[in-house]
Amino acid sequence: MKNAKKTEAPAEKIIHPELRKLIDEESASVLIELNLPAPQVQLDKNQFRGVFDYSLKRVVPETPTQRKESQQQINKASAFLTHLLGEKPLWLNAGRAFVANVNADQMRKIADWPLTKAIRPNRKLEVYRSKK
Repeated sequence: MKNAKKTEAPAEKIIHPELRKLIDEESASVLIELNLPAPQVQLDKNQFRGVFDYSLKRVVPETPTQRKESQQQINKASAFLTHLLGEKPLWLNAGRAFVANVNADQMRKIADWPLTKAIRPNRKLEVYRSKK
């Protein structure tokens, strides 16, 4: 590989070590998490035979103001990523992250961007079926 240069970006944002080793001629499918407020949850405290356990009661809906602010940040990130990548990335609302194919240079720029919280590999789900 000519002029292959390893990714030099904020390591704390590029979560997986294999992504940190990405070189200029390579690309990877990644999840780009944004610095958005974490969803608030309510928990139920349960007791069974003297042991306490917590279970999710509900996710507290965002206020209209919070929803508007989050959407503005998502739109800003989408515009930045679309300009950088040359195509609009896929937004995963439940995961609160974008999916995109990036090369090393693009990943460095995304990691350096203040609105980026983390970059993780986009992994394929493998389903194993038990033999009966």
